[in-house]
Amino acid sequence: MLRRLTNLKNTPRKILSIIIPAALCSIFTALGVFLFRDYGLAIFVFIPLFIGTASTVLYGYGKPHNVPEVFGVAAWSVLAYSCGLLIFALEGLICIIMAAPFGIAIAAIGTLFGEAILKYKKGSPLPSLVGTGLLIPLMMGFETLGNDEPETYTVTTSVIIHAPKEKVWENVVAF
Repeated sequence: MLRRLTNLKNTPRKILSIIIPAALCSIFTALGVFLFRDYGLAIFVFIPLFIGTASTVLYGYGKPHNVPEVFGVAAWSVLAYSCGLLIFALEGLICIIMAAPFGIAIAAIGTLFGEAILKYKKGSPLPSLVGTGLLIPLMMGFETLGNDEPETYTVTTSVIIHAPKEKVWENVVAF
């Protein structure tokens, strides 16, 4: 799969390096929110980390590149992921704006991980990338262990008013 990316021209390669991690992470987010019903470390840390790592590996594999260039690809991928969250109504605009600085910073760290994979991994980086991606649903599963439903209690309250019903009813209807 990665060999096919090396044959692409720069612009299509950049677009795929932005869209593929964003799409995968949108699926992971839906999995976390709807199946595991949890917003945790996996969504707020591992997803941006994976976006940075995956976009860097996909864009930089077998191609001369520089770090600012892959940082830009990672930032665009975070933006594409955020737009996907908005479009599919998985998250609201205010929440995305509040989380964006952290997401971009963590994606930048992921970019450094991606650079390390490209530099030090012999052979195809695909197994490293797949392993990193599989950590996300695994982490989501671990986060939900022990998250049992909290005990619920029924509480009944009453107000006793020492007045005739007619007098009370006038005050209830006439604000």
